[in-house]
Amino acid sequence: MSESIYNEIRSAFQEFNELPYQFQLLPMAGKVEVDYMLWSEEILSNEDKERLSIAALNKIKELIDNNKTEINLLMYLRENPLHEYIYAFTDLLRVYIEEEFFKVDEIYNFAIKLATQSIYDDLVKLGIIILGNFENDYSKRVLLTLGYHSEFTLYVLEAINRFSDYNSIVYNLLKNTDGYGRLCSLIKFKAVKEEQKKVLIEEIVETTTCVKRDCSLFIMTNTLLEDYIDNIVIDKNNFTGISYLLAYSSFEANFKMFKVSKRLIEKYLFSAYKYAKDYIDFAAIAIIKSNIATDWRDSIDSEEKNNGWSLNVEKSMEKNCEDLIKRFDYEKIMTEELINNNDFEVEDASMMLYLLKELQFSYDYIVDSKIFEMMFSRMPFYFDMIEYFLINNERVYYKDIYNFIIDMVPEEVFSESRNVDDPSVKYLPDVWIVYILQAFKNSRDYNEEFFIKCLFARFKDVRIKAATVLKYFREDWSDKVIIALKEMIKEEPDKDLVKYIEKMLIKFKLFNMNERSSGLSAGLNSKVSIDNVDIINLTEDGNVIALEVNDKKNTSKVDKKEKKIEFSEESTAKTDDEKHNEKESDSVRKIDDNKTIIVKKQRYVDVFTDFEKSEDDVKILLSILKGTEDRDLSVLEGSINKGDILYLKADPNDIYEKNTILICSSKGYVIGYISKTHGEVLYPLLKDRNSKIYAILRDDIGAHKPRVDIYLHVE
Repeated sequence: MSESIYNEIRSAFQEFNELPYQFQLLPMAGKVEVDYMLWSEEILSNEDKERLSIAALNKIKELIDNNKTEINLLMYLRENPLHEYIYAFTDLLRVYIEEEFFKVDEIYNFAIKLATQSIYDDLVKLGIIILGNFENDYSKRVLLTLGYHSEFTLYVLEAINRFSDYNSIVYNLLKNTDGYGRLCSLIKFKAVKEEQKKVLIEEIVETTTCVKRDCSLFIMTNTLLEDYIDNIVIDKNNFTGISYLLAYSSFEANFKMFKVSKRLIEKYLFSAYKYAKDYIDFAAIAIIKSNIATDWRDSIDSEEKNNGWSLNVEKSMEKNCEDLIKRFDYEKIMTEELINNNDFEVEDASMMLYLLKELQFSYDYIVDSKIFEMMFSRMPFYFDMIEYFLINNERVYYKDIYNFIIDMVPEEVFSESRNVDDPSVKYLPDVWIVYILQAFKNSRDYNEEFFIKCLFARFKDVRIKAATVLKYFREDWSDKVIIALKEMIKEEPDKDLVKYIEKMLIKFKLFNMNERSSGLSAGLNSKVSIDNVDIINLTEDGNVIALEVNDKKNTSKVDKKEKKIEFSEESTAKTDDEKHNEKESDSVRKIDDNKTIIVKKQRYVDVFTDFEKSEDDVKILLSILKGTEDRDLSVLEGSINKGDILYLKADPNDIYEKNTILICSSKGYVIGYISKTHGEVLYPLLKDRNSKIYAILRDDIGAHKPRVDIYLHVE
């Protein structure tokens, strides 16, 4: 039989003989429960919590009375995790014990059994909560042994809530746990003594793993610590601890909202001239400077003002920060941190990335790629590194990144079956490949072997990106690309991607119509039979805009000018949803004696117009309205004038490239579209439901490529 969790912890502690426990997985231990307690919205009502608690108590009663195994109780707890209703359960349990629903000795022995003999986390946690109703030396010893492990700390804190020395036990846990166990202990602890306050302010953040930021925020907002912070003397011994506190509490928060921030930072910057020398000191100073940001402000928030802040104070501090930052060799100090910090983790990487962005923004400084290599080696495929290295500075780093990581990408990325839609952490390498592909495209760097390899990747987004990138580099293709594309679509599970590639091959006249696997002809305008036409030209995304009649009954040469038909929009088949959201009709005009017929689409889409422009709206950019020459503008005659408001809509037909932005009238009539370069900028904003974007027409609608100003609506 497996050893119980309690005995495993005791054995491991005897081996390591050190607190906090060195054998726990700190990034995960207790994370689910603590995150739920701190950040999750209440899902269960109070009534639901009581019902779940009653059901659990009844199962415990049945188990004790009938001496059954715990399997049914275990299944119940896995379906209904205890942390979701722990307070209701604890309150009811105490009442049930007081009212003798349980026999005291039976429920006590049951709690000891679960806490010390169970091999299942859920049952140990239940045993801890029950054991909290019995304060004695043995129960305290069991609870502390389990509570030092972050997976169980939160349950122990709840269990001992009525113990006579509650605050003392919490302080014990605070000093001797780490990670999420320390965080929940910090939240529960009341620091009253000066020595306790000193430990919290000067030591806790520096010695914490995984949750430095959350711990620092709770310390900076703890009213019991305000007097100590206000009177603190910063010297050689506590300077580093204060650096940790300020750096981690400030890099994702506005420290000016902290009541004690002004006095502490004034003292800190004064002392920094004497003591600042390490990476964490540099980080704290740079983050303080970034947080102040006086260059764009002309006023100060009322709450900040109440905390003693003013623009003059900020400007003075900003100057001090700039003087101090100049003393550091940025690259050297970050390199030393990456070499010497044996516990470099997610929070540390996030802070370093923050500093890299600040250095680039304020000083136009970009670090050498060796910094990337060292960060990547410490945290392979960490997602947040992508923004700085492969989006903000892709042309600087992409080639070095590709050369450095390509051999580290697991072979499964390119060899596993192609059926991945919703990637987990396991698929982070795949996500990196997507951004590397985009960087090659944006840098106009053709890497055919790599692109072809990506066509057969397991993750759909990699295959999509590889296809769109290859299309961009059409002029550079060798025959290998055509062979690979045709081979790839034979087993491609995504029908839209198959259709996209087939259109691409047809556009480039590399695909025999008989090779079609998705029946592209089904969507062509019924006025023209696909059997009687040859493709003459297509739009950039592979949609038919021109067909040539091929009269099979007449073998004589046909005058191509005489029977040319042009389509200004795609006419492929629509899904039922697209038919519901989009209405189209044809406008056919005979324009001269050579029989050329122009078929112009009248296209309607749903647009959001439920807002009014205001003087506070922010102009984002000036763009060109393209494609108006292909639209039937007679529909708009007299209704759209210079200075009128137009509406933006992400093209629902743009499946993969996601950068086609339509410009529409208030009724949803499509007038044209803006450039793809601007589309890439605006697309994320359009997908954000909280952002409202519109355009103002600068020129007459009939002008050649009329200009539009794009605005972000401010509410």
